[in-house]
Amino acid sequence: MKFTPAQTITIARLTPETLRYWKKHLPPIADKRGHAPCYSRAEVLALLVIRCLVRDFKMDVSVLGQHSEQLFQICSSAQWVQSNKRFLVVTAAGSVTAYRGLTEGDFPEPGVVFPIDVAVRELEKQLNEQDSPPQRELTLPPVVVGKTVGGVR
Repeated sequence: MKFTPAQTITIARLTPETLRYWKKHLPPIADKRGHAPCYSRAEVLALLVIRCLVRDFKMDVSVLGQHSEQLFQICSSAQWVQSNKRFLVVTAAGSVTAYRGLTEGDFPEPGVVFPIDVAVRELEKQLNEQDSPPQRELTLPPVVVGKTVGGVR
């Protein structure tokens, strides 16, 4: 599934200016230019994670940009579809590591622990809200249309 920039902005709850700015600092999406760039579900998931890290934890997107390849790669791996008990650990320097379950030995330095479930649930919620309304019923009854050949049906 691919998303237009407008859909990506809506789903990730970003402004167009924010996405434009992030493109300058995040190499995995820097080449999303032109008439109709498309974003994958994994890229939107990564943008949701980044939005949370930037807004809620006051991390600098330019620092995250140095390690954004790791983050986008982790979000695009198939394992995140089944995200239960999976975490991202983002250090103050911006490095990103994925873990299934955590132990005390998983923290060689201070970092933010981000349960990927949070972003996956938000993505799915946003996608479900984007669904179009159900199709309306026809107000007129259907009519059989036949092909006429030489005035004879």
